[in-house]
Amino acid sequence: MGASIIPKEAQNDPSEFGVIQHGDNVAVYERPDAVKSTTIDEHGIYQSRDGIHEMKDWIGREYGTRLINSKGKSIYVVKLTPELWTLALTHRTQVLYVADIAMVVFKLELKPGALVLETGTGTGSLTTSLARAVAPHGKVATFDYHEERVGLARKDFERHGIDHVVDVTHRDTQRDGFPEEYIGKANAVFLDLPMPWLVIGSAAVCLRPDGMVCSFSPCIEQVQRTCDALNSNGFKDIQTMEILLREHQIVKEGLLSTIDLMYIQQGRRAKAATKNAEGPPEKKKVKLSEDADNHSNANGTNSEKQEGHATGKEDANNKKKKKPEKELMSKPVFAAKGHTGYLTFARRAVSITG
Repeated sequence: MGASIIPKEAQNDPSEFGVIQHGDNVAVYERPDAVKSTTIDEHGIYQSRDGIHEMKDWIGREYGTRLINSKGKSIYVVKLTPELWTLALTHRTQVLYVADIAMVVFKLELKPGALVLETGTGTGSLTTSLARAVAPHGKVATFDYHEERVGLARKDFERHGIDHVVDVTHRDTQRDGFPEEYIGKANAVFLDLPMPWLVIGSAAVCLRPDGMVCSFSPCIEQVQRTCDALNSNGFKDIQTMEILLREHQIVKEGLLSTIDLMYIQQGRRAKAATKNAEGPPEKKKVKLSEDADNHSNANGTNSEKQEGHATGKEDANNKKKKKPEKELMSKPVFAAKGHTGYLTFARRAVSITG
């Protein structure tokens, strides 16, 4: 097992990222849409989209160093974080992405030392971020009804060195609820289930007073039934939200001022008005007498030269016209992103006694 994906103890200098060592779990950053996780093996190779990299050349180098293979293609090897793990992991189930995870961690009011109950472990994407939020002395107890997924997630947690914070258990919480050992002890609860309303009662008895619950559901009908259950179990401050991302591209393009655009529009209108005033153009005569042609050729040589000279000047002047200078600008990407789901948050009411 290599270095932990989350710190076991507070680090004195967070800027010290260390060097790559045999057995480390790392993220290989090829480009924004190509991030992979791997384990460093001094005898191993890494196959990127642009060629083969030998891992022995990585060992001893600082994290974040640009590494170039024999073909001159480069990649970056960086420390594995919960965010990079979310981008790199194998999708065994639908996953929550960074924007949703950030909101969940924030709204659940997590801090070091807290106890979080999670049901619907799946790939462990959210679990890893929950563990970092409550580490080093907190605990994430996560449950999943699918036994094979539980085994795969447990191996990932051990490989990433976070099994000291995460307990993963095979359990159908929709049927059995949370274990009794957690009654009145949890600071927060997260539900990712087909029928989360069935577990609201169990979550209510496990949460401490003023504790937070969050339910993730892809369909609004699930949200409606969950909100009914939250109301029935005495929760307050119920809030549902949908987190959507809008990406932007940074490009270099020419920019026109308002005055430039005004002159362009005026020029177009003037040109159109002139064309309409002149009427339809006259048809050119197809046949001309040979004498008229010779006369034109003889007498019009000088005038043609003058016209040609003038036209050349106009072309030169047009070429000299400066194009708008290109500036860096941000443009939204209009490709529609798929809907992930709704996040519903609520707070357990504090009982007031006389």
